[in-house]
Amino acid sequence: MLDKKKERKEFLQRESEWLELMNAELNTQMEELRREWQQLILMLSRHRPTCIVRNYSVKTPDSEGSPLLEQLEKK
Repeated sequence: MLDKKKERKEFLQRESEWLELMNAELNTQMEELRREWQQLILMLSRHRPTCIVRNYSVKTPDSEGSPLLEQLEKK
């Protein structure tokens, strides 16, 4: 009975360590994706004033600012 408890405890310990590593890796990936997303938003907002083909989902006059930059500032 004690061996099974010990095995279970060791298994849970290894699983916990693995999950902590995965969590750290996923957090790193999330930060990288967030930085990439911010760069893409900035690129799109810089491109917007010179773009001939406008995206119809973003219908704001130039005087109202950039909705893409506003999204970036909210995050």
